[in-house]
Amino acid sequence: MDLSMSTQRITGKACALVVLDYELFPSKFEGCEEFAVILIEHDGGEAVATTSSRVILDQLGKMKDKLPVKVKLLRRNKYFTFS
Repeated sequence: MDLSMSTQRITGKACALVVLDYELFPSKFEGCEEFAVILIEHDGGEAVATTSSRVILDQLGKMKDKLPVKVKLLRRNKYFTFS
């Protein structure tokens, strides 16, 4: 899965994703404590995405006990968020 292409393809109101599960790992990059590996369902198939977005990580933490969760990935200026 080409994540840069997929981010453009899966961003927006018409595109629903299902967050099936995720796992957090420590990051090796300075200024970034952790990142998430997210298992998603899109267009009938499963895919894996990674992110260190603090907004997405916070949202994942709030939905952990409710998974799987249907979301839409939206771009808000310089960051992404689930709606």
